[in-house]
Amino acid sequence: MEMNKTNVTRQELYRLVWSTPLRTLAKGFGISDVGLAKACRRNNIPLPGLGYWAKVQAGKKVSQIPLPNSDSNGEVHISIIEKQPEHVDKSQLSDAEIILRNITNVTSSIKIASSLDSLHPIVIKTFRSLRNAPKNKLKILIPKTEQCLSISVSESSLNRALFFFDVFIRVLELHGCSIEPPTPERRSTLIHILGEKIPILMKEKKNLN
Repeated sequence: MEMNKTNVTRQELYRLVWSTPLRTLAKGFGISDVGLAKACRRNNIPLPGLGYWAKVQAGKKVSQIPLPNSDSNGEVHISIIEKQPEHVDKSQLSDAEIILRNITNVTSSIKIASSLDSLHPIVIKTFRSLRNAPKNKLKILIPKTEQCLSISVSESSLNRALFFFDVFIRVLELHGCSIEPPTPERRSTLIHILGEKIPILMKEKKNLN
């Protein structure tokens, strides 16, 4: 498989990871945020900790870890794997069609949670992270921990978003799928379905006028 290299100095990469969220920066390099985090660790480049960008977004004071001294402050080599033409797995498409046909029927049999206490465990964890959480300038809740569902809503829409995700997750699990919350290195919720990992985000639209 052919590989390309993107070269930046160690000091420049340090400056970039402390001025731009890792996920956004990784897209510019054409790699995953996990891959970029590994490149930083290999070169002893510190990364912002859990909740750093939420504090920045909320206008709170943050501290930056200094770049440690290194024997080599030269270029950091970041490998970029060229994308190959996608292979269409017909059996996978068939499985996907079966799931889609069944979802409508299954949804009607899902028991809707009667209270917040009866929600799916990962939804409850998200509720605790967003309950009484700080808000940004658009009054969108900023989670107290990044290891919860990717929900970006105002306080008035929180309960509706949580109940939606509760049903959504239970339908997925009935079909052998699963959901993976974000991590400090990866700031997106992933759906594991038919061997694929699909990022999802619920975001409330706000009128800026």
